[in-house]
Amino acid sequence: MELPFERLDENTVSDSYGQTVALHPKTRGLLVELRKSSIAIGMASWNRQDKADEALKLLGILEFFPDPLRKIWQERGTMKHLMIQEIVEEVRKKKPSLKYSEVLFYDDDRSYFERVHTLVSPDIHCVQAGVDLGLPHEILGYIARTR
Repeated sequence: MELPFERLDENTVSDSYGQTVALHPKTRGLLVELRKSSIAIGMASWNRQDKADEALKLLGILEFFPDPLRKIWQERGTMKHLMIQEIVEEVRKKKPSLKYSEVLFYDDDRSYFERVHTLVSPDIHCVQAGVDLGLPHEILGYIARTR
């Protein structure tokens, strides 16, 4: 996607070429519920910081991903596990008792899961979006079952 972006509706943003990205309608509600439950929310993404922040801002969800829990790296590769590790370390600054078994990594690309389990911790819950859980709000049920 290329700047400038335009908000088409509360869940959709388009870029300068008309390409769109859409937020699942239940995502905002999930983020609100996670925040109400005092669950830290992090983001690990391959993107340009300016593009990602602008899209999140236009979608009205930037506030749910505070820096330094928002890890956006421009270099693509198989290093997403490092972003997850950094997010865990940041959360532990406020909650030193955080266990890896309390961490949920939700991603649409299963290929990152092995590195997370091998290089960060085998106790992290790795869930593939659209496969292991069909809709974003199903995360709340998953969290309740695994606590």
